[in-house]
Formats: sequence, structure tokens, C-alpha cells
Amino acid sequence: MVFSVKFSTIFTVKTIFNSMLKLGNTMNELESRAIAALRKLLGPLPGVDINRVETSASASFTLYLHTGGAPHTLLCEMKTSGQPRFVRTGILELRNRRLETGTDATPVLIAPYLSPAARELCRENRVGFIDLEGNAWITFKSVSIDHRVPDKPIASRKGLKSLFRPKSLQMIQVMLRDPSRQWRVAQLAQAAGISLGHAINVRTGLLNQEWAQTGSEGFYLCDPQALLDAWAHTYEPPLASKSVSTPPCMAMRWCVLPALCSVSKTTGAHCSVHIQQHNGSPLTPA
Repeated sequence: MVFSVKFSTIFTVKTIFNSMLKLGNTMNELESRAIAALRKLLGPLPGVDINRVETSASASFTLYLHTGGAPHTLLCEMKTSGQPRFVRTGILELRNRRLETGTDATPVLIAPYLSPAARELCRENRVGFIDLEGNAWITFKSVSIDHRVPDKPIASRKGLKSLFRPKSLQMIQVMLRDPSRQWRVAQLAQAAGISLGHAINVRTGLLNQEWAQTGSEGFYLCDPQALLDAWAHTYEPPLASKSVSTPPCMAMRWCVLPALCSVSKTTGAHCSVHIQQHNGSPLTPA
């Protein structure tokens, strides 16, 4: 019997293998940097002695220490992305690990960068965190650490800006007209006049930021206000008109406003006032 394998199949398997290998290297690097960051953060504290670090095959490790003469444990979970969707998963994994150990160990989430929303999510769930940009919040026994870095890294800014580029905005604007409407990706790509591949990328970005959710008939915007806030925060006027400060709400045009008002449970007048703060005068219908 002769077996034949298509070249495309071999190429796909090789691509998957290389991706897994690259992810493994990334996790190893993240683990090394995370352990070093924790040692640097906790080492100088009086009364805190780090005993050992126990690593595992998964994206987690355990740090054993003494504080005030008593033993304590930090359960650490690493994520290569600090986007809210992955942070929420990490919080659940840490919660399960803590239940399995049956101790008062402190859960700590670690990522290259954690946005303010991701950090707040950790605080709400009483999960400590540290990112490689210098943000940290860890509390246990007599130890209380709260470090905040004002600026986000360039890579994070680029990731958000990619969601607000012209092609991506064509899709977002269609969704904003009726945030609760559930869309199939192919249907939405056609309505927005963009490629299916680009629509899939935008969908992934919206889901990862938890601005969108999936339903029985597709996906929809669950937090359009947070989406607009992020758009306004990352917005930059075109190079040809840097001197003109055009807010994102101008680009949305008037047809989007009724949907936004219904979502935020405000009136059209309130929406006009909000825009007036950006532009100096309320918009008129296009």
C-alpha cells in the first residue's frame, strides 16, 4: 500500500509545529523574566525571604517564601497576552489551583502587560498581578505592594490602534449602528465591504478586549461605551490634518448616535453635549 501526503498538509503540520515551538520559547522567556521580576520586587522587603521556586510543564509556577517567620506560597499563572479575555481565564485557573492546594496561598497573574481594565479585573477577584512593564499589586499577610506605571508599551498601543484603522472601523461602525444585533462574520464582512480574513481579525480583537460577546446567532457588541472610550483614547488625526483635532465621534457620523444613546440609556441631547465637549459645537445629521 502506498501512502501519499499532499505538500499543503506537510506545510500545515510544519507551520503548527513551528508555532508551538515559538510559543514554548516565549513562555520560557516569560517565566524567566517573571521569576526575576518577583525576586526583584519581594527580595528587598524586610522580613521576606524567598526559599525556592517550583516550575511545572504548564504556564505556571509556585514561589515559596517566609514572611514574619511564617511560610507562605504564591501561586503564579502566566499569560502571553494581558487582554481581559485571557486575564479572566487566568483568574479561573488560579482559583482552581488554589482550591486544589487547599491552602491560603496568594494567586498572582503575570503577563507582559496588563491594561487598567485587566488590572481592575484582578483586583475585583482578589488576584494579585505583576506585568513586565512594572505594574504590580500583591497583598498577603503584612506585605502590600501597589506599583503603577503611567504609560502603556508601544506594542500594546499598536495592538489597539489596529482595531481603529480605516478598514477595521468600517466593520465597527456597522456594528455600532445596532450594538445588540448578532452577526455572522461573513455577513458582517459583506455589509462592511471588507475581506473575510480582516473581519475575522477584528472579531478576535473585539472578543479579546471583551467589547463583544458571542450569542446563539453570531457575535455582538456587549460594551460599546468601552469600545468608544478606547477609540477616543488612541485616536490620532490623519497626518495631513494634524492641526485639526477631529474626535472619533465625528468619524462615526450621526447615524451611529441613536444606538449609542439607547445603549447608555441617555437621551440624544446628552449625546450632543458629550460631543460638544470634544468639538465645541454639537453635530448635525449628515
